[in-house]
Amino acid sequence: MKKTFLLGIMLTVLSVCLVSCDDEDYDPINAPFLGSWIQDDGSSRFIFDSDGWGTYSDFSGSYSFTWDWDDYEVEIYFQNGDEWDYGWDMEGPANLILYDDYMGVELYYTRF
Repeated sequence: MKKTFLLGIMLTVLSVCLVSCDDEDYDPINAPFLGSWIQDDGSSRFIFDSDGWGTYSDFSGSYSFTWDWDDYEVEIYFQNGDEWDYGWDMEGPANLILYDDYMGVELYYTRF
């Protein structure tokens, strides 16, 4: 009887722990880089909206995308099927650094 009771308590605690582990922290509305960003040389712009949509603009045009993020990466999904993956970091509230491991470059953006 004691084993059944203890097993029931352990399963209850485990199920509560598993239910509380969701991606609520990574909801787009919680991203620290929401808003409009311009690259330091003015060649491109990102707009990250709180609904998980955004816009990328450069000299060749503007492109809509959806995006996901976590503590280390932002994944950008363009409507044409392209996907860009960046590491990211903030230097204060007004500077965003995107790390492009594929190209081996760091891209610097300022809030505008």
